[in-house]
Amino acid sequence: MSRLNYNKALNMTSLLKLLQRPQFANVKAFAFPKKVKIGDNTMKQLAKALPNLEALDLTDSKAKDQHVMAAIENFPSLKALSIDTWFSLTSSGITSAVQMMGEQLLDLRIETILSYVSESTMEAIATHCPNLKYFAFRDRGHYSNNLDGVTGRSVVALVRACGHLETLELHKTTCMKQCHYVEIAELVSSNLEMYALRNIIAIGTIDVCEVLAEYTFLNVQDKCESRWLGIGVMFWSKYEKRDREEETKKRREEEMTNPFQGFAFDPDFEPLIG
Repeated sequence: MSRLNYNKALNMTSLLKLLQRPQFANVKAFAFPKKVKIGDNTMKQLAKALPNLEALDLTDSKAKDQHVMAAIENFPSLKALSIDTWFSLTSSGITSAVQMMGEQLLDLRIETILSYVSESTMEAIATHCPNLKYFAFRDRGHYSNNLDGVTGRSVVALVRACGHLETLELHKTTCMKQCHYVEIAELVSSNLEMYALRNIIAIGTIDVCEVLAEYTFLNVQDKCESRWLGIGVMFWSKYEKRDREEETKKRREEEMTNPFQGFAFDPDFEPLIG
């Protein structure tokens, strides 16, 4: 989904004026620009300029529950939705949105940071969106796994209910364990005609490629990293950083004493992130 070029002077009035040009009449996908304030009538105005819209990206737009619902009401051909809960969009708002879109929703991508998607929301997606082909959940950092509704159980249930799902994308969902990925692979392998899932994108602490190596029908992409790495080291206390620096210094001194030590792979080594 391509974005409009960033323009400091861009506001809702200038955006609508731009989109009213003839070349935008048949636009199928639109990503809402940053720093353009969404008003009560924004979606109705956008719908007049983009009547054929099928995919809407509202990440970084500060969209609220009512704005997402207005988008669904005003874009009758909408099939793909990208949203985030960074600001005012709530889990109950997402629930209402997927219930309203129902079988029409083919692509759903959710980003969260310091907020939660409830298990009831995941159940609503599984129940009301059987034609879903792409599901992405990108977790930018939670306080407690106990409050996170994107659990291994809820993801497995989603795959079981959405037989048309082709791609599952999960970023740093710590409630997903190895056993859950294996359960999904086993479920799909039991009936390859019923389940369309062939792509798994997983970023987190589990080596999913290794876990699912025997399931050759799956295209697995993963990247092992700390759940906090994407946000930075600001979550480290000064004592944690000091301990890491001292540990790194000690390792370097040992390497100087034994120059051949560095040729052996040390599975416990964690590089210092400054």
